[in-house]
Parts: sequence; C-alpha cells; structure tokens
Amino acid sequence: REALLYASCAGGIAINKTGTGFPHPLGYNLTLMRGIPHGAACGAFYREYLTYNEKGDAKLCQALYDAIGADGEEIKTVIPEKSAVDIKLDDETIAMFVNKVKGAGNYKNSPYVINEQEMTDIYRRLFGEDNA
Repeated sequence: REALLYASCAGGIAINKTGTGFPHPLGYNLTLMRGIPHGAACGAFYREYLTYNEKGDAKLCQALYDAIGADGEEIKTVIPEKSAVDIKLDDETIAMFVNKVKGAGNYKNSPYVINEQEMTDIYRRLFGEDNA
C-alpha cells in the first residue's frame, strides 16, 4: 500500500504539472457511462494515443520509449491488452460520447491534437459494433 500511495502521489504531481492527453476525456465516457475503471479506460486508448502523437513529434515519442526502456510497439500493445476493455458501442453512443468530450482542454497537451472525426474514428476502431 505504501508503494501504491507513492506511485499515486507521483502520478498526481505529474498530472498537475503536465496535464493529461486524450485518453482521459475519451476514457471518462467509458468510466462514467459503462463503469470501466478509469485507469483501464485510459489504457485502452494508448495505442491510438501514441500512434497519433508520433505524427506530431516522433522524436519526443522515441525519447519517451527510450526513457521507459521499451519499444514503442511493445508499449502500444501491452498497455491496451492489460486494460482489457471489452465493450461494443453503436454509432449513436459514439456520437454522444464525442459530443460530451469534444471541448476538453486535454487535447492540447499532446504533440498531435485530434479532431472530432478522429475521436469518432478511434472509438469505432476500438469499440465499434463491427469490430470482432
């Protein structure tokens, strides 16, 4: 519990300094509307988050991978797999989710700022009814 307390505190300090990226607002919908724990909800978006940010600043993303000591593809695979979010969303729900979080300030904290269409595309890729 002590280690968890320190990790939680360090995470809070980091968020206070840097803010969060798009996994947080997109994940809020999964947490609030589908009961998915927020850490898992955020983690489900990490492949997309890192992939989009590589478009904005590949060198910065590589510096992150180097600092973590893992390959970018490994991180993009392991975090979403560990999140294990297995839900399906119809297009109406996706549109409602995007509408709820489209104006969040979190988006500007990233090297690549996603737009509403990209938000929709991300939800569909990850949770669309057509995905197996």
